[in-house]
Amino acid sequence: MKFIVNAIKKVKERRLAKKAEKQRLNQLFNSFAEETRHFVPKAPNNPLAALYRLCWKRAIVLQDIYNEEGNNPEKVYLYEQFQKIAVDRYSPIAPENAYGRVYLKISGDAQRKMKIHELKRMQPDRRVKLNVI
Repeated sequence: MKFIVNAIKKVKERRLAKKAEKQRLNQLFNSFAEETRHFVPKAPNNPLAALYRLCWKRAIVLQDIYNEEGNNPEKVYLYEQFQKIAVDRYSPIAPENAYGRVYLKISGDAQRKMKIHELKRMQPDRRVKLNVI
């Protein structure tokens, strides 16, 4: 009988921990989105979609930067979660064109350019050296 009670307690604790983690990630994402708001290009029709699109792109680039460094797996995980949150928030408000909903995508060239800008923003006093093909 104690086994069943303990199992139910553990399930409840895991649910609460998961909920607390989700709230923490949402708070961190909201602050990340506020930081990103200054870099969003003008989009008079749907500024919120533009914000989430740029948040998603920045999260990809920052995850790539921290992944290359290899010494900060927490940041890699954080930006991976930011990507998921941005997709979840973007999907319901995504604009439509003649072919349907506009999906999130980033080209390799755009990713390299954003990476250079993010590295400059992170390290303004050092020259940026990238292995760009």
